[in-house]
Amino acid sequence: MRNHSIRNWLANEDELLTEHWRLLDCSARQIAKMLDRTRNAVIGRARRLGLAFKVRPPTAPSLPRARSVKKVVAVPRPEPEVTPLPMGMHPIMQLSWNTCRYPIGTPGDANFRFCCKRSHGTSSYCEHHWRLCTWRRAA
Repeated sequence: MRNHSIRNWLANEDELLTEHWRLLDCSARQIAKMLDRTRNAVIGRARRLGLAFKVRPPTAPSLPRARSVKKVVAVPRPEPEVTPLPMGMHPIMQLSWNTCRYPIGTPGDANFRFCCKRSHGTSSYCEHHWRLCTWRRAA
């Protein structure tokens, strides 16, 4: 990119700008290239000189570029295991910090309970339920 320092417009540059703007129907970018100015400098000077701005007919809209679509493949989740109800029910208040808190059944039902197996790492779930609840995108 050229280094366009701030400099005053010379009389001959104003004449060239006016001539190319009105008579030759050049674009601001073309005039800027000829005068070694920026496009914005040419447009600003044309405004200050009171040159009429051209209304160009609209061009046909360009077609959008096709984007590459990444396919996301869903990893099938295994069905939750159905285990028989243990002898004692485990209300949430009786769960310890290292037991699985995965709910089994519908809250309010007589058979609603929690898994209560040993939790996996720092998770609130055992390894099986942790894998059920977390999913990863296929690469």
